[in-house]
Amino acid sequence: MFVKEISLDNFRNLHGQSLSLSPRINIFTGANGSGKTNLLESIATLCLGRSQRMNSSDSALIQSGQSYFRLNGIIERQERSYELSVACESSSTTRGKKITIDGQPARASELFRTFALVNLSPEDSEIVSGSPSVKRKFLDFHLAQASVTYLANLSRYQRIIAQRNSHLRQYQIGPDGTPFDDELVSIGAKITSFRYEFLKFAQSRAVEYYAKISSGAAFNCHYLPSIILSSSDKKLSALERDRAIELNFESGLLEEKFRERLESRRELERRRETTLVGPHRDDIEITIRNLPARSHGSQGEWRSAAVALKLAVYDFLRERKEETPILLLDEIFAELDIGRQDALIESFAELGQLIVTTALKAPESIADSARIFSVANGQSEVIQSGV
Repeated sequence: MFVKEISLDNFRNLHGQSLSLSPRINIFTGANGSGKTNLLESIATLCLGRSQRMNSSDSALIQSGQSYFRLNGIIERQERSYELSVACESSSTTRGKKITIDGQPARASELFRTFALVNLSPEDSEIVSGSPSVKRKFLDFHLAQASVTYLANLSRYQRIIAQRNSHLRQYQIGPDGTPFDDELVSIGAKITSFRYEFLKFAQSRAVEYYAKISSGAAFNCHYLPSIILSSSDKKLSALERDRAIELNFESGLLEEKFRERLESRRELERRRETTLVGPHRDDIEITIRNLPARSHGSQGEWRSAAVALKLAVYDFLRERKEETPILLLDEIFAELDIGRQDALIESFAELGQLIVTTALKAPESIADSARIFSVANGQSEVIQSGV
């Protein structure tokens, strides 16, 4: 899978550009603020219909002073070409986004189902150092690419939570819960199961990647599903928690456990008027050198851990979709020493299309065969054609 061509108008600081990309390695070079990251964002938005930045709205992508952005491009996948268009308008009379595939109207979910993309950037450190909500966004964005069913369940679950919370604010919760509990349990259990499946996979792959780019240092990640773990469970050792979680999934009684947790929190939900159990309360515990990464890790360790997790995501998507995702690396080499850069590049041997931004000289091992673009003031030009 690779982006063959992209043209863009009024996207961030970019306008009136058309780029032809290499199916292998592409490098955007230029000073900070030149528009390199915006080019990566335009590619992600073309592929998935939305920015890869977790907190970026569609309207924020429109160039200042303009009322719309438009992206057009061609993506090659499994010997087929797809012509894509993503446009967003935000004016006094019209607001909305339009997506087409081969000229036919489409939903963003169709892009998620068809294409796959992973982005690595300096902001990813927050996956390790940030709040549980950041970790959940990381899970949801990538698992939605792995399974259109997951995306549909997530959208439905978010609506159920909104309806249930509204009910809790307006009415007293009864002895049997709320009218939304059955669907909350059914959909929430499915989301939890898929997250568990991914994190079992990621736990082994990310450990390997982290050891490779950090000279064998210890790394681990542990899923903390809200529908299983109580406050007292969280005081158990990681090994004991993992075993308790595994037993719950193996038992096939996940929905029953969810109902038990809801019942145990019913009085507290009545007082707080909000839903306190479910996938929207999940967390991932990440450890480095067997210590909590959030409180004991360094900036470099956070960065390496985030890279390891994203490469595990890449492997998961490649296996689930039987296709090589597109990989975007935004200033990834700037925060890694030479040894970690070399170890990371070794991991790229079996990758598909790679698109890199750097304000510094790119490592020769990837630059020699790359198509290189010089970016300045939102404009780009090819300075090395590559392959």
